[in-house]
Amino acid sequence: DIWALRHRVWSPNDCWENYDFLINNGKSKSEALKTAVYSRMIKLKNNMKPLEVDSAFGGLGIYKSSIFLESKYTGLNLNQEEICEHVNFHNGLREKGFRLFIAPALINCGWNEHNKNLKIKNRITSILRHSLVSLARSFISRYVNRNLR
Repeated sequence: DIWALRHRVWSPNDCWENYDFLINNGKSKSEALKTAVYSRMIKLKNNMKPLEVDSAFGGLGIYKSSIFLESKYTGLNLNQEEICEHVNFHNGLREKGFRLFIAPALINCGWNEHNKNLKIKNRITSILRHSLVSLARSFISRYVNRNLR
């Protein structure tokens, strides 16, 4: 789950905040998704050593039952905006000295609703759709400008 993933280099921030920032600063939706979300979806070789992370979710999580008393799930920030509750929970644990790891040997996921847009067919369709919309906007803008004079 890329939204919950936090790693100092790999995914240091909220991918959806990054996506919104890119959209609000001129990137297309497909460019923003590729940059903020899909670029973080990497394949880890299953023979790699466990990778320490600040937060992760989406697979098998093994916790001691007492750990749930050490932190809490909070899904809203101070502005009452939705945030990934796992990140807050894991931050609370890490502040108390707990460590979190992704064990690549336990990853067993294939194509799903979160990564299907990485398939080449879906990427080409998205790029073509965006290109056609941009081209249409350009022609419409020229037509409107010419006829308003």
